[in-house]
Amino acid sequence: MELKTISFFEFGPFRFEPSEHWLRRDGQAISLAPKAFELLVLLVENDGRLVSKDQIMRALWPSSFVEEANLTVAISVLRKVLGRGADGSQYIETVPKKGYRFAAAVTQAVSAEPLTDPAELPKRDGSLLTSDLHPTFVLPEPSRQLSLHNRWAVFAGGCLPLF
Repeated sequence: MELKTISFFEFGPFRFEPSEHWLRRDGQAISLAPKAFELLVLLVENDGRLVSKDQIMRALWPSSFVEEANLTVAISVLRKVLGRGADGSQYIETVPKKGYRFAAAVTQAVSAEPLTDPAELPKRDGSLLTSDLHPTFVLPEPSRQLSLHNRWAVFAGGCLPLF
């Protein structure tokens, strides 16, 4: 069995895995916009060190002209998602006129986890996939009593209602 090495960070109730694009609080996945995620990576990797606004702007928006308001919005989104630490302090500290600092204690760790073979992934009906790389979803046979408004078209990317 092959093992995959995963580097991750832990702070407060969070586990942050940049390579897997995961942020979890107490095991629950948290969704972040791409720029907010990139900002969190930058701040956590510079744990406790000041990251200037200019450094952040160059890292998140290279070769682009964006206003500082975009950075302010990304910081606000992260603060809202992260909330406050156990002691009531914010995870992201503002250094006026300079930049930002990730203020929480961060632990970096590495774990080894087995690689999952797609053939071992369960289908929605509980059986195993044989040669499919993507799970297939089986919808129940539509009832003849359903109106057209209750029928769905199934395609590779998802489902669409038929009107």
